[in-house]
Amino acid sequence: MAQTAYANYKGFQVSYDTGTHRFDVRYGAMGTILESVGVEQRTRRGAEALDLDAFSETTWTSGEESENGHGIWLRVRYSGGSIRNELVLTFRLTCDTISVIYEWPGEEDLRLSGRIHWGVHPAVDTFPVNLNRTGFDLRAALGPASGHAENALFDRQSDSALEILDCRFVHLVYDWDLNDYRIRLQISSQDKSQTFRIRVHHRVYQERFGIAYKPYNRKNTFGTPPAGWMTWYAVQFDACEDTVLENARWMASHLKPYGATCIWVDWEWYHKDFTGTHREGVDVFHPDLERYPRGLAHVAAEIKKLGLIPALWIGASNDVNQTDFIRDNPGVVLCVKPSWCGSYFLDPSHPKVLCEYIPAAFRQLLDWGYQALKWDCFPITLQLCDENHGRFHDQGLSSEEALRRLVQKARDTVGEDFYMLSCSGANFRQSTMAMDLFDAMRIGGDIFTWDEFVSQCIDRVMRYYAFHNIVCLNDPDNLVIRPQYNTDDEAISRVSLVGLLGLPVTYGDNLPALPEDRVALLRRVTPPLNIHPLDIRENTFDGRIVKIWLSICMPYEQWHVLGMMNVQDHPDEVLVNLQADVNLDQEDPAEYLVFDFWNKHYMGSFRETVPIRLRAHATRVLSVRRKLNRPQIVSTSRHISQGAMEIQSITWDNDRHILSGISSAVASEPYELFIHIPKNYSVDPEQSNYETLEDGLDGVCRIVFPVDGKQAVSWEIAFTKTDTV
Repeated sequence: MAQTAYANYKGFQVSYDTGTHRFDVRYGAMGTILESVGVEQRTRRGAEALDLDAFSETTWTSGEESENGHGIWLRVRYSGGSIRNELVLTFRLTCDTISVIYEWPGEEDLRLSGRIHWGVHPAVDTFPVNLNRTGFDLRAALGPASGHAENALFDRQSDSALEILDCRFVHLVYDWDLNDYRIRLQISSQDKSQTFRIRVHHRVYQERFGIAYKPYNRKNTFGTPPAGWMTWYAVQFDACEDTVLENARWMASHLKPYGATCIWVDWEWYHKDFTGTHREGVDVFHPDLERYPRGLAHVAAEIKKLGLIPALWIGASNDVNQTDFIRDNPGVVLCVKPSWCGSYFLDPSHPKVLCEYIPAAFRQLLDWGYQALKWDCFPITLQLCDENHGRFHDQGLSSEEALRRLVQKARDTVGEDFYMLSCSGANFRQSTMAMDLFDAMRIGGDIFTWDEFVSQCIDRVMRYYAFHNIVCLNDPDNLVIRPQYNTDDEAISRVSLVGLLGLPVTYGDNLPALPEDRVALLRRVTPPLNIHPLDIRENTFDGRIVKIWLSICMPYEQWHVLGMMNVQDHPDEVLVNLQADVNLDQEDPAEYLVFDFWNKHYMGSFRETVPIRLRAHATRVLSVRRKLNRPQIVSTSRHISQGAMEIQSITWDNDRHILSGISSAVASEPYELFIHIPKNYSVDPEQSNYETLEDGLDGVCRIVFPVDGKQAVSWEIAFTKTDTV
């Protein structure tokens, strides 16, 4: 008769069903975290599946750990019957770990499989990650994607993780029908003991990075990373009402259909130069009326008429002039020090600054009609607070505590769902000081030249990407791609980095003057997608090649997009290793189809390595898809993700040999599908009325669908099949 073996210790409970030979594990408020896990098969070539029903006797015992008493063990023993050897399973439960030990004298590896669950919203807030990986690459995912390096499930809402240890291979796969993850573990007989452990990690980000943790708010003004235009990088001190609205109208016509959402009015609205001064009457409460004669409320209203979101810069810790507030309250000034952003720095510990000035400044922003803000000047303010801490009204507050109180008051004023971008600074202290109170943080300095892009963008993204879309968005500063600062290769590299990592896209060029080929690059990375990191760590790169791996998991397919960027001033040869660089299964003999996105070129079918040559400052973006024995998509023209942004569904009818789907297209832009066609298939010309163009390599064609004002394309491609290959 089947029995249920049971044990619990602190938060853990384990139940083993001797009838089904599977076990469940529960953990505290998370509920069931492992469900129906059991021995799947023996993996020795030619061996049959291990049938536990062939044993004639099953017994179980339990007891306390003998060494220190901190834990419980449960042992299940299979013996007798037609199988000569005994199989013993031992579960060891401690405060944060459950270990499962399989004692099996055979030489075979054991493979286990079942359901794994962590967090409340799988695929939305819970996703596979690696907690301890090293390497010079950046790895990201869209959807519940994972590779063979992921060894944990991280829950964004609770800042906790469930880590799998001591396994030769861990494979986490999202089951769209189940709306949860499945796990497959291979325990190697080469190890000293056939063991795997599940460890619970609480306060992952809080303890690893020393930050105040709060999950990214997906209900803010934008929800996902925004895309839009900003004044400073495009026109600098020539910014005014006319240039703002000219760019807003142009963007509404040419980039809004692709997902551009906002217009950012930067600091020029009350700054005339870098002296930190201005004529009397211009300050944080009063815009420069020579630049904005009808005021900022008028500008916001005109932006909204275009269906766009107005956003405004503010430096709310200092000012260029003595405002009425300063004149009426002279004790609120911490110091007077002319700098690029202002001369009068306020004492953040003063109650009038906290309770009167901050609410007034941010209520005014709301009254003007702005729906997002960029708060600048934190680095210099923090520095001056440290230097003048002895002049604080409340010296019991640290510089960081005082500034955090101002940010919290601003947040209370504008509301929890109002998008707030922190112009944070260069170092870790400045950037993480109040990151839990902001929706995004600018992670570097101004970026115009290529060298600035490397030092202020790539270096900073490497360091801070673990926070992106977990705590807050990483804002890499503006995307400046005009020929004044970029070759064609450099422009492609810049948009590729931003697009593959799902970072906010902020156009930093005068849009009406930008060449059409550069505008086309912006369209391929707009909108930014809801991408998150796969590694929870600070990172760096080798100064040679930046490797970006994006894994995409959709209900209809999982594929990979690999970016290889040469930051050097000379060409270089790179050998892409599909297992190491794209994190594919080392024991899987499958072939993969590789397509070069920017060059619209099919590179071929590969099993292990892909050789590529990179020009100086150039980037290749490759889609990597598992080869099937039927026609399949290898790339699309709409977005750098090559299908993830626009494809809603794909269906293959094996009986009728029809590949069909639905894609969200942009009105009047032809939509291209690149299809790999095996040698025993060909496009049926009688049923396919679309333009079919050979790509010049075996088995790939380009099919162009006219959109003609429609924003959704239902496409269907018929093929004929022969019996020979």
